[in-house]
Amino acid sequence: MTKILGLDPSKRNTGWAYYGAGDEKPYHGVWDRIASEYSSRGSIYYNTYKALMDAHSLFKFEQVFAEEPINLLPGAVATQAENIWTAVGMGASIELFCHTMGIKLTWVHQARWRREFLGRMPRATKSADLKQMALERCHQLGLKPQRHDDAEALGILTYACLRERVFMPWMAQLPVAGAR
Repeated sequence: MTKILGLDPSKRNTGWAYYGAGDEKPYHGVWDRIASEYSSRGSIYYNTYKALMDAHSLFKFEQVFAEEPINLLPGAVATQAENIWTAVGMGASIELFCHTMGIKLTWVHQARWRREFLGRMPRATKSADLKQMALERCHQLGLKPQRHDDAEALGILTYACLRERVFMPWMAQLPVAGAR
């Protein structure tokens, strides 16, 4: 049986979605406040690891598909040094957890999972619009995320299941073009 966790990592609210083959619907939610603006880097990395450990004790997932951190190459995106530390550290915490637990980890670029989950999107679509589109797509599929964080995690999870050929009840409503 395949058990997959989809992650949309973020310092403030990390979206997660879990599906085990044979489950009727996915489980999903948001890990609120992995950190606040006052948190040390170490506490952010620890809280990320601990949240994964807690989820694993509940779901026993075998694979993690996580959205890649922002492109950190020089000049790729305007961001502050602290955001780079946070993205790299959270990514390293996810890597460490998966390595320690013997769990397969796959990083997914946001454009890739969005293309499969949302379909074709106009160039230069704003981030807020993409988040709203993920919420709307989930509702079309009968899923009920509370916020864009878990809606995007559900999109990543759906992408993961398509890649792993794990078919879920809500996938029957995906357009044929999205399933490769």
